[in-house]
Amino acid sequence: MEPIIPIFPLTIVVYPDSYYPLHIFEEKYKSMTARCLREQTGFGIIASINNKISDIGCYVKIDQVLKTFENGSSDILVKGIERFFKKASWATREGYLEASVMPFNDIDQIENTEIIYEKILNSFRSILTRASIDLESSYWKVLHNTKIKSFKLAEKSGLLLIQQQQILSLQSESRRLEILYEHFKPLENKLEKNELLKELIAGDGYFNKN
Repeated sequence: MEPIIPIFPLTIVVYPDSYYPLHIFEEKYKSMTARCLREQTGFGIIASINNKISDIGCYVKIDQVLKTFENGSSDILVKGIERFFKKASWATREGYLEASVMPFNDIDQIENTEIIYEKILNSFRSILTRASIDLESSYWKVLHNTKIKSFKLAEKSGLLLIQQQQILSLQSESRRLEILYEHFKPLENKLEKNELLKELIAGDGYFNKN
């Protein structure tokens, strides 16, 4: 990740190692993505919450151009690479933002998380069963193979945007897992009456790629 990167504020949270499809239609972002493809660099996705741009975002690279349209817009698939802290931002001539950034990594070691992870996994599977949600095998394969489990679990947790941002902003895997456990634990009794929650879990927008 470069010390200065283009910034794309959106009402989504992208996690490291996650894949997310985007439709690029505004002229300034057409210019931004064209630059990234040309220079083989990435850009930062940062959540816009209550009309305020967050300080913690995820640096992504374009994994694939899925489709291009006659008007110059495109569908792309981006992959989350690493988190960053936004120090300052400004507008470019093309109209999109740039920012000076620094890496934002965990400050604790991933250890002693196996027990709480197993508890979360049991609750998660129970929730999916009660909600009649059948996740694709690629999701389980990636979850099994990934080192940081919390980000992958957060993709399918039914978290609100502000809660997703909280997970992204924590620098402790054990703390992220604790929050997810606290979130999952009471959900089993709510799902039968909460169709919106089912939709949040099933229709998250993330793409699973082995």
